[in-house]
Amino acid sequence: MEKIMAKTKNINFICVLRYIGLTFLFFILNKATINMGYMTPFCFGIYYALIFRKEDNLFTSLCYLIAYCGAFFSLTGLYQVINLIGVALGCKWIHKSLHKNAHSLLVCLYAILGNIVYIVYNCGQPKDIIITIISLAIGLLYLYCALHVFKITKRSRNIKLNIDEIMCLCIIVMSIGMGLANINIYSFEFLKCLGVLIILILSYVVSIKSTLVTASML
Repeated sequence: MEKIMAKTKNINFICVLRYIGLTFLFFILNKATINMGYMTPFCFGIYYALIFRKEDNLFTSLCYLIAYCGAFFSLTGLYQVINLIGVALGCKWIHKSLHKNAHSLLVCLYAILGNIVYIVYNCGQPKDIIITIISLAIGLLYLYCALHVFKITKRSRNIKLNIDEIMCLCIIVMSIGMGLANINIYSFEFLKCLGVLIILILSYVVSIKSTLVTASML
C-alpha cells in the first residue's frame, strides 16, 4: 500500500511539473513576436498540435489560458483565446467520439476556424488584412511543423531525422529562442541560460550536425 501511495505521489508530482512546463512554454511562445510585436503566430500552433496529439485536453487548455493572461492580457485577446480553445476542444471531442484521429490538414482547418475572432477583429483596414493573413499563414506552417515534431517523439530511442524533420525541429527551437529573447527580468536574459541547456540536451538526443544547426538558430 505504501509503495502504491509513493508511486501515486511521484506521478502527481511529475504531472504538476509537466503542466508548469507547458504553461511556461506557452508563455514563451506568446512572447515570440514578429513585425515589432504586431504578430504572435506561434502559440496557437503548438497548442493545437498538443490538443490533437495528446489526451490531457482540459489541463493543456487551462495552461494555454493562464500563459496568455500572464503574457499580455486584453479582453479582445481573451475572446480570441476562448474561440481557439472552444473550437479545439469541440473538434477533438468529435474525433474522440468517432474514434478517429484528425489528419494534419484537418487540424490546420480547425485552427483556421479557431482564429475566426482574430480574423474578424483584425481585418479593419487593407494593411491589417495583409498582416492578419501573413500571421495566420505563419501560424499554420508552425502548427504543421509541431505536428511533425510530435511524430518524432513517438519513435524509439534510435532517432534518425530526415531533412524535413530537422527543419521543423529547428523552427520550433527558433521560435522558443525568439520568445526567450523578449523576456528580460531584472537584466536576467533567459535566452542565454536556457539556450545552453537546450544545446546540451540536443547533443545527447540528435546528431552533432543537427545540434550545430539548432545552435545557430538560437
